[in-house]
Amino acid sequence: MAARAVLVAVALLLCSIWSVAASLSYDVRDAKLTVSSFDGASRIRKSFDGKASIPSKPELLTLEADDVIKLSFSAVLSNGEKATGDFLPHQAWVVIGDATDKESSESVWPLRLPGACAIASRIASKLSESQRQKAEREDGFLPWPANQHTFQKEPWQSMPPKAVSLLAALAVLGLPWTVLLTIWQRIVKNVRAPKTMVTLFLVSVYALELGALLHWVGVAPWVVFPTMGVVAIGAVLTGRSALTPSLARSA
Repeated sequence: MAARAVLVAVALLLCSIWSVAASLSYDVRDAKLTVSSFDGASRIRKSFDGKASIPSKPELLTLEADDVIKLSFSAVLSNGEKATGDFLPHQAWVVIGDATDKESSESVWPLRLPGACAIASRIASKLSESQRQKAEREDGFLPWPANQHTFQKEPWQSMPPKAVSLLAALAVLGLPWTVLLTIWQRIVKNVRAPKTMVTLFLVSVYALELGALLHWVGVAPWVVFPTMGVVAIGAVLTGRSALTPSLARSA
């Protein structure tokens, strides 16, 4: 089942580079092409460094049924810079087509090549649409729109007006402060400066509340929890000294 393959300049195997996304193009570096027999004997070995080193004329080679083609290369941007981040090639595959009639290029697995074929490589950016994405789009496996209830009001349609919500928020925030400021004069007359232990106890309790708030906001647990543990120990020690006189008076 020998097949005569046309390694079009051996370049089409390496550098038929194509990028769909962001008008990017790629070049290859340190490309190595090896054709060997099934028993490992090397029949041809070529090395290339970029498109400029590829010969302009096709190189003909008759392949046996058990020949093995190996290709290795590194992809870089066409301007010579190293491809990193979003510009890394996401796909690379080998295309085998008829060298004379490109319209009738077909292959059946197990692969049978009836005549001369051109072998080319294709490299695409990960931003290009993959075959899976195309199939999902064609078959309709896409995110479905939000369900709309026919005989039921949506939650956002039953919400109160913004003015009512604003007034309710102001009432919740303002009413306690209004009461506190009204009776503040009476409270101040009976308030004395707290002792040192009482102050430290109040500060530690405030720090615990602040740690809980930070954890709720999104600070990492391994940062908040150890800190809160140390503060909790301080709250227990200061709280015992601060609350003992009050407990003694109430007893």
